[in-house]
Amino acid sequence: MSKSLRQSQITQHKWYTDREGRTLRDDETNKHHLIFPRHVYAGAVALQGYRGAGGFLQRITVTSHRDLHAEVRPPLLINHNLRNEVVKLQFAHNEMDSLDRLTMTMDYLKVIATKPGMPTPNSRDAWDLLENLQQQLTFINLGKVTLL
Repeated sequence: MSKSLRQSQITQHKWYTDREGRTLRDDETNKHHLIFPRHVYAGAVALQGYRGAGGFLQRITVTSHRDLHAEVRPPLLINHNLRNEVVKLQFAHNEMDSLDRLTMTMDYLKVIATKPGMPTPNSRDAWDLLENLQQQLTFINLGKVTLL
C-alpha cells in the first residue's frame, strides 16, 4: 500500500476521545438517537424533526451503544403537543452542546411532569419520557466521546 493511500485512509476518519482519554476512530463510535426505533419515526416530517433534535443525538462508544439498546426499552411516543414543545426548546438552543441540550430538555420535562394538580397527557408523557432519558443517560455518560 502506498504512503499516500495510507495517509488518505488516516485522514478520512474523524477521531474522538472517550472519558478515559483513549483516542477512538469514528468507526469505534456511534451516533445514538435517544428517540428510537427509527421505523416508528420514519413517516411524518414532524416526527423526524423530533427524533433528530440536537439533544436527542449523542455520539457514544459502540460498546455503550450496544449495551444501552440491550438494557433500555424504547421511549414511548409522546403526544404531539409535548413533542412540539420539546422540539422548539431543542432548536431554540442550537448553540448549546448536545449533552447540555439533553439536560435542559430533561429539566423541562421534570417541570411538566411534576406540575401540581390533576395529571394531564403532557404530564404523564413527560414523566414517561424523562424516566426513559434518565436510563439512557447512564449509558451516554459512560460512553460519551468528544471530537478531537
